[in-house]
Amino acid sequence: MTAERSNYVRNAQPMSTFLRSTIAEFIKLKRTPVPWFVLIGGVVTTLLVLFKFAVNPYRDIGLNTNPWPNFYEFNLNLVALFLFPLFVILLVSFVTSIEERSNTWKYLYVLPFSKGHIYFSKLLTIVLLVFCTLFLYHSGVLVTGYILDLIVPEFEFRYYQPEWMLMGKQMTHLFISLLGILGFQYWLTMQHKSFLVPLGTGILGFIVGLVLMIMNHRVGSYFPYTYPMHVNASFVNGTNTLNPKTLGLGQLEWNSIAYFLLFTLLGYVQERSRNVV
Repeated sequence: MTAERSNYVRNAQPMSTFLRSTIAEFIKLKRTPVPWFVLIGGVVTTLLVLFKFAVNPYRDIGLNTNPWPNFYEFNLNLVALFLFPLFVILLVSFVTSIEERSNTWKYLYVLPFSKGHIYFSKLLTIVLLVFCTLFLYHSGVLVTGYILDLIVPEFEFRYYQPEWMLMGKQMTHLFISLLGILGFQYWLTMQHKSFLVPLGTGILGFIVGLVLMIMNHRVGSYFPYTYPMHVNASFVNGTNTLNPKTLGLGQLEWNSIAYFLLFTLLGYVQERSRNVV
């Protein structure tokens, strides 16, 4: 670190510097596929469900009753079981591989930002992108519900109010359940120059997690890739022996938070000692 950069970092306001670093991360994403990936991740699932019910309308949603809960549950099952775990794995790989692909780590570390600001701003960027995708997804569920009502008026979506509180609650729990995967994948990608190793590990973890979920094996309670699936099952089935409630959150959600904090701290310690040559 040069003397000029050292003095700048020492004298700069930490929050102001961190904000600038985070803004810089978002600016770097403008000319990458990431914004489109987020948009597709948040919208494509709801369009697939819309198509499914448009061509086969009288299955999975009953008539003469509030259609929103079943419609939302069907969307959530598809997202929690398949798309969002894979989405987080791919998103982390895309965002963290920008510097590797352009070989700009050396340039990044001579900027007037500490390693901690660089590390946590990139992590915050990923977290915000996941939250944004979840928000787009839930908005898409509402929009496609009303579109489906135009195609199949018998569902009568327009005559019932969506269960806003339930949808917000489920979105929050799903977001928390994804943190364990996010934290581990972020730590892993920051340790490898090639994105193939973290990406391959993540996909393998997803497959193993899916098997553990189907088997309902207790090992799944220690395997973060199963957490979104189990948390979703808690809402659908009402009970889940692997996810008992504690202080408003399921045990697996607390595990997800613990994994996120553990690998975030571990990655930060390793990042501080990292030499870029």
